[in-house]
Amino acid sequence: MTIGGILLTATSLICISLKFTTALTDVEIGKFGVSGNFSGASVSVETNSANHTIRASGIPDHETQTFNNNYPTAQNYVITIPKTPTHATVTGCLSLGAIGITRTGVAIYNPLTGGLDNAVEGATQEQFDSCDGHASPGGAYHYHKLPDSCLYRGEVDEFIGVAVDGFPIYGPRISETDEISEDELDICHGKYVNGAYRYYVTKIFPYFMGCFKGVVINERTVTQYDCSANTSRWDRQSFNHAFYLCHCETTGGGGGGGGGGQMRPECRPENPNPPSDCPDCSDPNPPRHCPPMSSTHPNSMMSSASRMPTSSNVRVTGPSVTGPVDTASYGCRISIWLIIGVASLLFFV
Repeated sequence: MTIGGILLTATSLICISLKFTTALTDVEIGKFGVSGNFSGASVSVETNSANHTIRASGIPDHETQTFNNNYPTAQNYVITIPKTPTHATVTGCLSLGAIGITRTGVAIYNPLTGGLDNAVEGATQEQFDSCDGHASPGGAYHYHKLPDSCLYRGEVDEFIGVAVDGFPIYGPRISETDEISEDELDICHGKYVNGAYRYYVTKIFPYFMGCFKGVVINERTVTQYDCSANTSRWDRQSFNHAFYLCHCETTGGGGGGGGGGQMRPECRPENPNPPSDCPDCSDPNPPRHCPPMSSTHPNSMMSSASRMPTSSNVRVTGPSVTGPVDTASYGCRISIWLIIGVASLLFFV
């Protein structure tokens, strides 16, 4: 083999490593655990040849407070993520419910309430306990925002948890003096670091993530791969690239502490005297957070079985869209062509 061929082969192998070695590292997996100081809190990671399986009670590893009679109960999460995440051709939307899990086994939610408003800031802000989380009516304790009171320690390059597409989530501090800038992040709220993709949680909307960068294999996660790089499907305000959020029109259960992905109990049709602020789901064009209507009974809600995610809405691919540049693979391609050029010059000289 010529010198040029050797160099080209070596560079290609390096590029393949940069492109595909993006799974959780052994160091990151070693970060999962609880202190043992809080009853019921547990998390573990099991690994086979293809996947990691995270098992967690969902009980937080810190003190909590109760709001609206919602208190944490064991959720017994079983979340399967790929050892080597696959980049989606088109990014995926974020449903209500768990979009990730922290290193202590607590669910990470998107930034919206059950009514699809901002749960963290503004007039629709929900109540959070002293550790920046709260429980849903079903007892699922979760974070919508950076949990910097009890979980996040403010360390440089601090591992927070993992998204259900398999990419890790890191805290905002990137040096002793600096936090990551929103301008450095793509629409999904992440970037490549040493060739591996990761999300960053920040103090600015959408806080954890804007969309799924990778393909989700977890069967209980609802997503559709139909997000555009130029539009956000959360339309409660105008915002630029840094404030992008693509949420799912059809959501899974378990949204914000104020009601989750399901209709508030007091607003369901079986209640003859619902509060005045309940959405009118009998309207021909009901609000988007109303449960889907039955095709045979226009004014009745579908059964819970009918609303379960199916394979068609868990992993649906769509046409390619122009998205953020994959800097790792782009740099590798440039390197390969440079080496080809140098090798050619050496051959002719």
